[in-house]
Amino acid sequence: MSRFLSAVDAALTWVERGLLGLSMAALAAIAALVCWEIAARSLPAIAVPDGVIIVQMLMVAAIACALGHATATGAHIAVDILFNLMGPGARRVCEVLALIAALVFMIPTCLWIAAETVEHIGSGRTLYGLLRLPEWPPYAALSLGLISMTLRLAHLLARDLAEGAPPSDAPHVSEPS
Repeated sequence: MSRFLSAVDAALTWVERGLLGLSMAALAAIAALVCWEIAARSLPAIAVPDGVIIVQMLMVAAIACALGHATATGAHIAVDILFNLMGPGARRVCEVLALIAALVFMIPTCLWIAAETVEHIGSGRTLYGLLRLPEWPPYAALSLGLISMTLRLAHLLARDLAEGAPPSDAPHVSEPS
């Protein structure tokens, strides 16, 4: 079981790093587009049509694609005041219950967003604006990010049930190099 969990962890880490790269690329594109739009205020001939819509789409990708990596590294915001006062057994129970609760919420959410993504891809609908950009890319980015996060949560739950919880002050997976 340990070897299987290690292989799953390696595969998820590879996927999460790729999605993190997409997230960073989206942030860089947002920064470049915002700078370009600021310059376009002085020179209207170089303005990007639908710049605000493009930034909105990229923001969804920037946030959603990093969800799996944030889950793997324990980078989500947490308040641990009471948790730190608990003993190791109570911490383990809380961690397992938290993972179960997260999966109960995330699995239906992933299924819903994936169905919405397929519907938007099939419909061919476009956003308002001059460029008539398709609606599906932000949905696809959100689907990928939520699926990555859900798979990581399932992996963490399987690992915690199989091997015991890691020390509460250590992240679940080391930072990528």
